[in-house]
Amino acid sequence: MKLAFIGYGALARQIESMITQEEGKPTETVLFDDQAENAVPFDNYLVDEYREFEFVVALGYKHLEAKNEIIESLKEKGRKLKTFVHPSSFKCKSAILEDGVIVYPMCTIDQKVMVEAGTILNNGVILSHGSTVGSSCFFGPGAIVNGNCQIGASTFVGSAAVISNGISVGQNVLIGIGSVVVNNLPDDITGIGNPLKILPRKLNLK
Repeated sequence: MKLAFIGYGALARQIESMITQEEGKPTETVLFDDQAENAVPFDNYLVDEYREFEFVVALGYKHLEAKNEIIESLKEKGRKLKTFVHPSSFKCKSAILEDGVIVYPMCTIDQKVMVEAGTILNNGVILSHGSTVGSSCFFGPGAIVNGNCQIGASTFVGSAAVISNGISVGQNVLIGIGSVVVNNLPDDITGIGNPLKILPRKLNLK
């Protein structure tokens, strides 16, 4: 197994640790990062010499739109995206995970759920029946998506946030920690709190 990480901050190191613990140490690892030690410059990830590597795009919530563009460029070039589901998580047989999805421990992915490429589910996330999650999303620990929801690409769902049944959430949305979503949300907004307050721009919720 050859692994390539695009971005090598804390998120990448967490994912690397999980994969190494469960699947063994990769035979070769390459890092694409302009700041990490011993890394290859970020823009070189499509160079042909790395064609045989499986890629993990480990960019945090501030860069989900850029991540989606990188995922698409990797797919167009025929590169492999690393998919990992921690063995403590439950995935129903009828659920579909596209390439590059990373699932942390203790998650539940229910029947007829669809998760598109590059999305990351942190510890204890629940995706209930019939829900669809777009590409390059990030779910914080304990986030819950109830049945028959649609979550757009490049959306961040904070820790312990809850999305009610049948809700549609747009693309590039940021849902804050502990927020409760009971109405549809458009593209490119931030929603925080319970009841949810809609803000016209994304906030730094670190």
